Amino acid sequence: MAQGCATRRLDAAANIGRRGFTHLGYSHFGNITYHEQQTTLAIGMDVCEWLRIVIDGIYSHLGTNDMHYGTQQWLDAGLCIQATAGKKIDLYFDAQSRRWDNRRTIGGHAGFGYKAIPTLTTVGEIAFEERTRLRCGMEYLCWQHLAIRGGLATNPLVLTFGAGYASDHYHIDMSTEVHPVLGLSPQITLGICL
Repeated sequence: MAQGCATRRLDAAANIGRRGFTHLGYSHFGNITYHEQQTTLAIGMDVCEWLRIVIDGIYSHLGTNDMHYGTQQWLDAGLCIQATAGKKIDLYFDAQSRRWDNRRTIGGHAGFGYKAIPTLTTVGEIAFEERTRLRCGMEYLCWQHLAIRGGLATNPLVLTFGAGYASDHYHIDMSTEVHPVLGLSPQITLGICL
C-alpha cells in the first residue's frame, strides 16, 4: 500500500537482539484528490537468534473527492516470518487478510534484504496485491540515525525517494512517490517502538 512492505517489515530489524517488541505506526499517503491513511500495530518475538515472527493489524482508510467512489475503510491482519542469515541477509514472507477485495481475500509479500556494508542495505520483494508487483530499493545510512533511500515498483511504474530518522524508540520517515496517475505524492510515517 502506501509504504512498501520491504521498508515496513525490515524496519523491525532495528530491534534485532531483543526477545520481543511492539511497534505502533501511522502513515499518510496521497494528495487532495486521493489519499490513504494507515495505522499499524505489530507484536513480534525473536524465536531464536535467526528467526522472528510478527503478528500485525492494519486499519486503513481510503478517501477520494471523486463522487463515483465513496470512502472505504477496512481492517487487515497478518503474519510475517523473518529469517536472518548472518549479519548481511534478511529473508521474509508475510500473508495478510484483504477483507475489502472480494477477488483476492489473501495478499502477501516475499522479499529479502542484503547489507553489503554496514551503511548500505538493498531490498527487493514480490507483492501479491490487486496485481502482482515487483519492488526494489536501496537505503544508505549517512549519519548515525539518518538514512536516505530510493526505489521503484512495477505495475504501474512508481519511483520513490525518502529520508528517515530512527532511534531505539521511535522513527519518522518522509518520502514521496512519482506515480503515473497521482504525480508527486508525499507521505509521512511516524512509528513508536514500545
